[in-house]
Amino acid sequence: MLATMDIFDFAGQLRDGPVYIQGTGHVPPPPEQVLGESGRMMAYIGEHWSATPIHLCAYVLWRCNWIHPFFNGNGRTTRGLAYLTFLLRLGYEPGGRRTFIDMISENKQPYYDALDCADAAWKRGTADVSDMERVVTENLARQLG
Repeated sequence: MLATMDIFDFAGQLRDGPVYIQGTGHVPPPPEQVLGESGRMMAYIGEHWSATPIHLCAYVLWRCNWIHPFFNGNGRTTRGLAYLTFLLRLGYEPGGRRTFIDMISENKQPYYDALDCADAAWKRGTADVSDMERVVTENLARQLG
């Protein structure tokens, strides 16, 4: 909600209709599944809290976008939630002039490609966010460099 509260009147409200994402073949789940899918995403985070901060961040970047819970502002909200998850799991703010999330936002094509790879893996029955982990890792190195 904070990511879009001064931009959209419906900020923070889960979508009640279908959404379509340009440039990808992914069709987010129907609106009646958004709450359940969001709960499953949060359960995954809790169940895998011992995983690396990079894995959890990559998972949120993919899964929240996969769910696409809002009519607009999904990218900003997802990146904010992913960075928050990263920081909470890491236990501190790693520093740097710009965050890796800002860098991902400035150069989205590798991020979009990683989303497509994770979607393809999901269609094969597995949650594989390794390409997204690479995107996060490369940009985190730039943040710290």
